Amino acid sequence: MPHPTPDFLAQLDAIDADVASHLFSLPAERLTRTPSTGHWSALQCVEHLTLMNRVYIDRLTEVVRDAKARGQRPTKPFTYPWTGRVVLWLLEPPPKIKVPIPIETIAPSLAADVDTVRAAYQQQHRDLRHLLEEARDVDLRVTLRHPFVTRVTMQLGTILGAILAHERRHLYQAKKSAGMAVM
Repeated sequence: MPHPTPDFLAQLDAIDADVASHLFSLPAERLTRTPSTGHWSALQCVEHLTLMNRVYIDRLTEVVRDAKARGQRPTKPFTYPWTGRVVLWLLEPPPKIKVPIPIETIAPSLAADVDTVRAAYQQQHRDLRHLLEEARDVDLRVTLRHPFVTRVTMQLGTILGAILAHERRHLYQAKKSAGMAVM
């Protein structure tokens, strides 16, 4: 029986609706404008999400497939452990701390094309949606090494929640960079 909480697909739906109606409806000049030195443009924020989530999706797809093959199905609703709640709190907007990006493969480019980034983001979200649908049949308490911080072991459900919180964080940042009001 799929677990009822948290509803990752509803969170992804809300993110998709927000991006479609607020960010991707803006002209390219607003998406590519860098607000100040050392800050990303709105488009760079979206590109960063696309690059980072690709690593997550690839790794977590393996974890979900392996958990299904092992018969690790949900036996009770998933709840975040206290460490997971702290991680989510840190990631949710507005940003509480600035985290340096040491890995070049997840840093956005300086000359990204709006149409290319939009298409990659939308494809990545289709892949993320598929992953979230597949994960509904897996025990979210399955643990794995974090794809970026390999010394850290986390539960699958916490990492899925963190992906979505990270999306909201950078979409908040993207809106600010584009000169939009944020709440």
